[in-house]
Order: sequence, then structure tokens, then C-alpha cells
Amino acid sequence: MKINTAESFDTIDLSETTRKTLNALNFTRMTPVQAVTLPNFLSNKDVVVQSKTGSGKTLSFVIPVIEICQGLKSFMLNDVLAVIISPTRELAKQTYDVTVKFSENTNLVVQCLIGGVDIQADVKKVREFGGNILVTTPGRLWDIMEKCSDFLLFKKLEVLVFDEADKLIQMGFQSKVTEIIGKLPKQRRTGLFSATLNDSIKELIKVGLRNPVKINVTDSHSDGQTPETLQLFYSVVNPKEKLFQLASFLKEKKGSKIMVYFGTCACVEYFHHLLSEWSETKDLNLISLHGKMVTKKRDGLYKKFVKEKDAILLCTDVTARGIHVDDIDFVIQVGRSGRMGNLGNALVYLYPNEVPYLDFLKLRKISMEDLPLFNHTLCSSGIYDLLANHDRSLYEKSMRAFVSYVRFYQEHHASFIFRFKDIAIGDIADGFFLLNLPRMPELDQKNIDWKPPRPEVNVHEIAFKDPQREQQRLVRVEKQKEKKAEEKKQRKKSLKNKKKSGITKGHRFTVNDWDELQSEARLLKKLKKGKISEKEVDDALMNFE
Repeated sequence: MKINTAESFDTIDLSETTRKTLNALNFTRMTPVQAVTLPNFLSNKDVVVQSKTGSGKTLSFVIPVIEICQGLKSFMLNDVLAVIISPTRELAKQTYDVTVKFSENTNLVVQCLIGGVDIQADVKKVREFGGNILVTTPGRLWDIMEKCSDFLLFKKLEVLVFDEADKLIQMGFQSKVTEIIGKLPKQRRTGLFSATLNDSIKELIKVGLRNPVKINVTDSHSDGQTPETLQLFYSVVNPKEKLFQLASFLKEKKGSKIMVYFGTCACVEYFHHLLSEWSETKDLNLISLHGKMVTKKRDGLYKKFVKEKDAILLCTDVTARGIHVDDIDFVIQVGRSGRMGNLGNALVYLYPNEVPYLDFLKLRKISMEDLPLFNHTLCSSGIYDLLANHDRSLYEKSMRAFVSYVRFYQEHHASFIFRFKDIAIGDIADGFFLLNLPRMPELDQKNIDWKPPRPEVNVHEIAFKDPQREQQRLVRVEKQKEKKAEEKKQRKKSLKNKKKSGITKGHRFTVNDWDELQSEARLLKKLKKGKISEKEVDDALMNFE
């Protein structure tokens, strides 16, 4: 199939309103992805576009959406003409902002429908104003389709766009997206944009597109897979040292704009709280952002980071995929700096067992430079003091973060390199500054060499800084004690009745009785050795009755 290309916006048949918007926004030159995608998408062809994030692909589908919808002769406010599906709320909002600018001088109604906003508010908004172009996330689109089925009409749908399709799949939306496709008209134009094209993406292409033009755009200013302006560094660090190295780096780069990626939302929560309270880093301008925040809060924090000259954003990689900030100085854990020709640097911390990752990157023509570790005087005592004495909220966040990280690592998509069996759980626990190890099945098969750093600390007595939360906790603890005492009382009563019944009825000692006695004896031995708790003994004894 012939792939059309355009030399400039002037060589494409665009409406006057679109041209005015391009001029107003100072879009004078096409990026490579726009030059190839626009003429094909505008000429009634489905397109599959493989392009790196930040290559200018947003205009590659926003302009066709506006042009195609404007070209329709008649439509009502409740006729959905185009749907743009994004994996994250941030990305959807940014796409919405661009789409609104291009729709300002048209009669098209653009709606942003995303999770984190009250569904009833979205339903009311749609019923009141309609929606010709929906910029949305998969879950919210499905909800709107169900709750507004008597009002919103999709039979005139002309364009469907999947933005960052690889992230849609990675975040578990494949089945939901497939269901959505099944409810939409088959006669439409569809564009799929993705940084990678794996088997799951190819399956989505089979389901949702018809004879698409396949476009693979490599930025001419790149070397292999990496922009020339992007310098990549790595440091091999023991898990116990990781936070100290990060803190030393952030302190040295104070005054810069930095993004730090973490694997999970719980890790973002914990380390933001910890770094904000730790005396060594509390003067840094720290901002956290992750997917479990309510939309209003996320929007506010995102806007704050964009406006700040020097700030450190702690976020998850998934959330970061929806962030487009041009003036990033440094990214920790190989990120998205260096987009669109802007200078930038990236650093990834590797554990000793992860060094083979460097060979993997070489195969992909990505070279990295070793960044020497800092000589520092930081120590853990101040952090352990915070966890033991400052606020129970911090202690609980440390436990949740550790659990989420272990599960994240175990399920890593590159498990052939990042092997769970090779990591030292004790060192990871020290890297999270745990006061005690949580009980979790993932650790049952691991030989863990670890001792509590502060054995004198009774974690059950760590109090919340917030008096109201602490009072609620104490009430819960008291109720649990009462419940446990009552269960113990009932168990003794039951055992006494059982024994009495056996004597009065001439009960014979059976094999089952003998097995129960042996099981109880084993439980008591484990309790004495500290291998199980009284609660676990009580639960097991209840099961014997």
C-alpha cells in the first residue's frame, strides 16, 4: 500500500479554522510523524503509527478528527462523531486541551470524560451539553456508554483513536477496549498510535482496524532508539544504599527540574512522605503524583510541577506517560527527557544482579555511561527515628510500599533480567527502612537473612500524629482485644464441654482425637519458638473444633 507524505501543513487540504489555529499556536513546521500520518489519516485510511512519545503525534490525530467531523453535513449535539481513548487521565486532559483549541471556531462539542471525577457529574454534563468528540479513558467511556445509552448516539461515529495503545494494553484495558469496539459502528476511520507493537497490540489491530497503513517513524535526530540530546547514565548500587545515593544526587542537583520514577503508587506515597520529613532532604521542593490520587488533586499537583522552575516530581512510570513537560533537566530511572530535541539526561539505578540489563540495552543500540557513586555521610538512624517516633502513617506506608514493590518486582515484564529469585529480600527491606517484615506469601519460599534494626521498638505502639486517627486506632485495638478474649473464652468453654461430654458418655479415645492432640502440641511448640503468633494458634484451634 502506498504511503503518502506531506512536505508542510500548506500542502495539505485543511480548513481555514485549522490553519488559523496552527498559526496561532505557532505550529509552522511538521514533525516526521505528522508529515506521514496526516495525509493518510485524512484520506479515509486506517493508520497504525509506531512513534516515540513526544514526537508530535497528538496533532497527527487531533487535526484529522477536527477536519473529518467538521466535514459532516449535519449532526446533533448528542451525536458522537469521534472518540479518542487515552490510557491515563493526565494524557486525556492534555489531549483534550489541544482538541479544544482546534475546535474553538467550530460548532463541535468536545468533552473530557475520565475516571476520578464523579460519574453522575459527567452524565449530567453530557446530557446538558452533548458530546461530538469524546476524549476519554476506557473505564469512563464504558460507563458513559451504559448510563447515557438513551441519549448519546454512536451511529454517526466517524473516527476512533487509540493513543499510547501499548500503555492501554499494559494497564489491563485490552478486554474493555475490545468490548467498546464491539459496540461501535464498523464503518469508521481508526488510528492506533503506540511506541511499541507487541503481539497484544497486533491482536487489537486485527479486532479494531481494517487494512491499516502501517507507519513507523524514527526521529531523524536520534541515534538508534535514543535521542542524541539525551545522555543516559547508570549506577550500580546496593539496595541499602539506593535512597542515600538518590538523596545525594537530588541535593547536588538542587535548583533543577527532575522526575523520579517509582514502580508503584505505594512507593511514591512512602518515599515522598519520608523525603519530605527527613532532615537531610526536607528542604527540597518535592511533589508526588500517582494514579490513585483523586483527579482534582492530581491536576493541581501536575500544574504546579509544570510551572515550577526547580522541582522534583516523584511519580510512577505509568502516570509519567501522561506527562508532557519540556524543561526537564534530569530523569531518574531512564525516562522521557530529551523529547522533541530538548536537552535532558537520564539515570537508572541498578542492583548488582541487574547488571545484565546493560547488555540488553546494547543490543537495542542504547549506550549508557557509568555514573560514579557519591561519597556521603548520610546514615539511617534519623530515618528509623522518624519511622519509630514521628507518625504511624509513615510506618504503615513503609509496609505497603515494600509489599507493593516485592509484587511489582516479581511480576516484572523483563523477568529474564530482573529475576525475583536473585534479589536479597533482607537488603530490600533495609532499603525501605522497615522496622519489621510484613507477612506475605511471596516471601514464604525465600531464605531471608534479616533482623529488625530496632528490636526494642514495639510497632503496635507507634502512634498516629493526627490525634483523631490515633483515637480511632486505639478504639479498634481495644475492640480487637475484647474480641480475642471472647473467642478464647468461648474456645475454653467449648473444650470443657467436649471433655465433660466425653467422660459422661464413656467417650472412647479415637484416632481423630489423637491427631488433634498431636496437632495442638505442634502448634504450641511453634508458638514457643516464636514461629507463629497467638492469633494463628487460636485460629487453628478453632478449626479443630
